[in-house]
Amino acid sequence: MRDSWIRRSWTLGGLWAVLLAGAALVQPVRVEAQPAKPFTLAGAVGIPGGGGPGAPPCNTNPAYLQPVLLFHFLGRQPLQAQPAIPPCPASLVNDPIYVTFNHRGELFVGNRHGNQPGMGSIARFVFDSAGNPVPNGSITDPALNAVHGLAFSPRGELFAASVFGSISRFQFTPHGDAIPNGTIANGMSNIALAFDRKGELFATASDSNVYRYLFDRSTGTAIPNGSFHVPGSCCLHGLDFNHRGELFVGDIGTDTVFRFLFDAAGNPVPNGSLAVWGGPIGVAFSPPGELFVSSHFSGGISRFAFDGRGNPMLKEFTPTPQMGGVAVFPAHP
Repeated sequence: MRDSWIRRSWTLGGLWAVLLAGAALVQPVRVEAQPAKPFTLAGAVGIPGGGGPGAPPCNTNPAYLQPVLLFHFLGRQPLQAQPAIPPCPASLVNDPIYVTFNHRGELFVGNRHGNQPGMGSIARFVFDSAGNPVPNGSITDPALNAVHGLAFSPRGELFAASVFGSISRFQFTPHGDAIPNGTIANGMSNIALAFDRKGELFATASDSNVYRYLFDRSTGTAIPNGSFHVPGSCCLHGLDFNHRGELFVGDIGTDTVFRFLFDAAGNPVPNGSLAVWGGPIGVAFSPPGELFVSSHFSGGISRFAFDGRGNPMLKEFTPTPQMGGVAVFPAHP
């Protein structure tokens, strides 16, 4: 992961100021009140600089052996200072960095180390009747090298970003076994992934651009659909869409989460930004429409609500270790 050169020292006792960096929204966003719904938040404890060539060998650096934190919510219940349920233990993941859920509530964890071949893997967890995580095997493949972002397409295909040049694809048998389904070999430092409601794939590569892919309807082949530059950014990482299709992208190098609307032709329209100190690496939305942002360098999970014009308001902050990405499942698994 290419972030060691921008590592900075932040303290939890510092000023956690959250402010709008855009002078005004391009257009007001009317956010309707959403009914309270239970949901689960997963967040990887990710140490900056983990993974990749030149890093310590697998399983030899204790700093990289970190858990995945899990929180249960009842609608708008405040985020608790400690996880409500046991985490996915460090012994069952290896340098986790990004996470995602499938439609059944199974949790998938991108491991930057471990489980050869490929020096990277995807750990899987289901949940028992009490909500505790239960290991459910792992996915390995030679193309999974320093796994970062994970995302499921609307059709249930899993996409996994590998830092060194490709995005791996996996289909699943009726029994849930993962089957490799090719790669998108783009030669980039693939970091994080997200699908919009139409099935277009958006990706970041730790630079100042967001990359887009469409898919051939008959063959499923990925077709590059250009990219767009994010002015003022340098190291874009986690990204997610809210329920109205607005894109939020975190930049760990500028402590900024950028916002974009899309016009009728699908072109991005900047829609302001918000500052989140400590390297915003993970971005996820809850069913009520609240935004959760995890910080990579300082640690912590910030929770934002939105007013009737779409302006973010910091609602909760929970101290944590240094974080990777976050993901939400819209119910208790």
